[in-house]
Amino acid sequence: MNREIDNTIKFIRVGLNWNSTPDSSYDLDLSAFMLDEIGIARKEEDFVFYNHTVSDNDALVLSGDDRVGEVSGTNESIF
Repeated sequence: MNREIDNTIKFIRVGLNWNSTPDSSYDLDLSAFMLDEIGIARKEEDFVFYNHTVSDNDALVLSGDDRVGEVSGTNESIF
């Protein structure tokens, strides 16, 4: 699959928000991985998740692991 890449984009932020209630607790996790120019993940270090919050080249950063959610605001972000 060929896709055009918009080289003018300099910054993308993805946010996740959820609300837990006292009688139901759950945890959502945000993750991302980088692909090379032919769409293949090069190595495990290019995968960002709760236990590896920064890619090796610092291109992806996870804000942290929120395990309970909040009433408002973004609980986890990758930028």
